[in-house]
Amino acid sequence: MSSIACAFCGFIPARGPGHVGHHNRFAQACLRLRYVPATYERREQVKEESWPVVHDDAALLADRVDAAEAILRAWFDRSLEAAIHGSY
Repeated sequence: MSSIACAFCGFIPARGPGHVGHHNRFAQACLRLRYVPATYERREQVKEESWPVVHDDAALLADRVDAAEAILRAWFDRSLEAAIHGSY
């Protein structure tokens, strides 16, 4: 049986004894920051779509910069999610 992550807070399993507390901490952090980090799935999708653009010499510089910024945002969101999970 595979575990399913919560679509909002990313906690695995989405149902279980630890989920409610984690979910509430995540929601509280997002309210305070006024920012919700992208989910794991979304971050991976952004990186998968952006890396080819960054490395495409034929792409416009502005598009390459936008793609690089999207990757940096995905890394930032991963770091923020880890900080929230770690109660930092």
